[in-house]
Amino acid sequence: MGKTKKMDERLDSEKNSYSHILKYTGLFGGVQGLNMLVGVVRNKFTAMFLGPSGMGLLSLFNSTSNFLSSASNLGIPTSGVRVVSEADTGSGIDQAVAQVRSLSLLSAFLGALICALLGPLLNLFTFSWGNHTLHFILLAPTIFFTILAGGETAILKGLGKLKALAVQSSLLALLSLLFSVPIYGYFGEQGILVVLFLLALSQWFLAFWFSRKEKPFRLCFSRSQLVKAFPMVRLGLSFVLAGMMSSGAEFLVRAFLNQQGDLAVVGLFNSG
Repeated sequence: MGKTKKMDERLDSEKNSYSHILKYTGLFGGVQGLNMLVGVVRNKFTAMFLGPSGMGLLSLFNSTSNFLSSASNLGIPTSGVRVVSEADTGSGIDQAVAQVRSLSLLSAFLGALICALLGPLLNLFTFSWGNHTLHFILLAPTIFFTILAGGETAILKGLGKLKALAVQSSLLALLSLLFSVPIYGYFGEQGILVVLFLLALSQWFLAFWFSRKEKPFRLCFSRSQLVKAFPMVRLGLSFVLAGMMSSGAEFLVRAFLNQQGDLAVVGLFNSG
């Protein structure tokens, strides 16, 4: 009897597990479909308002932001998921979440500082005409909030809050449409940096809003806590290298096309 009871309990557990997987597979499938639909509409309006040159400029700033974010985030968006998910219940999880937030804040400041300092070099490397140094410097706030958002999203993933992640993704897709269409329609290319900043800020705010409900905001900058967080940084460095290779290749290709051609060539390449 005891053996049969244990077998029934195991079967019930497996059924619940399969039901859970199917439920969230359907949920994220629907979210992905919504994101694709919104993305198509947003890209159509963006291309119409900006034209090939504007799309090329947007692509350059996007690839620059992705590269610097990947190079500066210490791999926390990936390694933080593992640290939080493997933490013991109670105080262990609270400590892991605080470490992720603390390191994310430090790496966000690092990324923004690197962007501001490398502004002249990025301008020289990317453009063969004009002076866009200020534009690259103004990317710093976007990089700051992008890295912070990566940390908060890692916390949600580590805690297994899949529903919150799905809602966050859907809201962000709708906000991207809400921001892009009117700003690009009115300001044109001059609104590119504004849209990138608003999207990064929205991504962080939504992720922080949901993660704060699960774990109150707390930082830890004591030496002992930072030493304990070192394994997370060490694990994340491999992801930093992988991210830099991927985003760096995209940045280099677009910078080369802009140097040898013009922004319209970059825009056509990006759309193709």
